[in-house]
Amino acid sequence: MTEYDDLAEFVCTCLNSALSDAGIDAELARSIAQNVEEDVRGRFGGDRHYIRQISKERRRERNRSIIAMWKGKAPRGEIAMHHDVDRRTVDRVISDYLAKQTRRHTGFGSSEWNL
Repeated sequence: MTEYDDLAEFVCTCLNSALSDAGIDAELARSIAQNVEEDVRGRFGGDRHYIRQISKERRRERNRSIIAMWKGKAPRGEIAMHHDVDRRTVDRVISDYLAKQTRRHTGFGSSEWNL
């Protein structure tokens, strides 16, 4: 069995299967299922309606990779596409990283100044 991360795709597949099982022509069943999928996407606004939450360890790995790509001067849009996340997620990960770096440094000036 395939896992679906996209609710609309899952609904379309189930509906197509149910209509085919009911004896409806395969092309008509596919057309009906695609119309329902478009309605679901239109009603709930977007391409991906349900994205399964990833484990904490996988999230940490992903975030480390995002930071590494960002430090390597990759554009944020490219980072988002590479990790299949929204650009706002990339921005949040970078912002959280920078906030942690700021909290670690409590002295005056940069850490290289030795003050």
